[in-house]
Amino acid sequence: MKRLLAVILALVMGLLPVSSLAVELPGIDGDFTFSREDLEEMFNPDQYKDLWGELENVWGDKEGSGDDLENILGDLKNPWEDAEDSWEGPEISVEDIMNLWDLYEDLDPTRWYWNAVEFCLESGLMQGLEMGMFGPDETTTRAQLVTILWRLDGSPYQTGCADLPFEDVKANAWYAQAVCWAYENEIAAGHSETGFAPNEPITREQLVTMLYRYAVENGFDVASGLINYEVTNINEWIGSLFGGSQGGQNKSKYKDFNEISDWAVTPMKWAVGAKIISGTDSTHLSPKEYATRAQIATVFYNFCNVVVDEIE
Repeated sequence: MKRLLAVILALVMGLLPVSSLAVELPGIDGDFTFSREDLEEMFNPDQYKDLWGELENVWGDKEGSGDDLENILGDLKNPWEDAEDSWEGPEISVEDIMNLWDLYEDLDPTRWYWNAVEFCLESGLMQGLEMGMFGPDETTTRAQLVTILWRLDGSPYQTGCADLPFEDVKANAWYAQAVCWAYENEIAAGHSETGFAPNEPITREQLVTMLYRYAVENGFDVASGLINYEVTNINEWIGSLFGGSQGGQNKSKYKDFNEISDWAVTPMKWAVGAKIISGTDSTHLSPKEYATRAQIATVFYNFCNVVVDEIE
């Protein structure tokens, strides 16, 4: 059932003939063709005997139209229509599920990251890793992160990519424009004078540091987040005097706060205070852990909502 609606979507788009469905999937570059064999994998013939009985009638001479197939599959849409009436999860429609769940089978609409991933895909900030996969638990590389930031800035064309000092960033690499932009705007530096390490996974403290630099470079308010962090910390410290959580006076409730690199302390305070990032649990920020794609999506969703204010 999960892949069914991707096919129905293709039919609605008027893609013919039945013998080969060419589908252009949003969020993934390239065209993909559904063959008879693909459809057999999607719909178990033993489970949908009536379906395949009708398909044989129109597929024998391969002259069946998209309308034929859509009519055959029409009854299978009902479970999704019923789901819209009984859905108790996040504020999403069946169309949202059709557009994302069917394209990315590893996404779960009941998980904490759903709204954030939906936003990042629809806004073009992020794309799928491959057909049918978003990879919410996969790590994100330095090249991928600066590319997301570059897209957030409108994907400005850079003319000096050939002059980058990084030997591991070729001028024709898919991330070259983004790295050039990030370097020239002092949003990201290299790992060395001659290396950017584009394929190295990004850590949570590196993530918020680049985002903080982007916010400062574009004149966004960072003071409010920093002030809120200190005020919250003081309030928690006062509360600790009466048996509450331990915070305040530079003693964060996060037990691993002292593990944050010196250069990332201010960005992390800002991100926590502005509610752009939260702990991996109630007492840990895990600054040295690699950021997952779901975490990246959530951070950018929060940033656009709280700082940029671009989400309705």
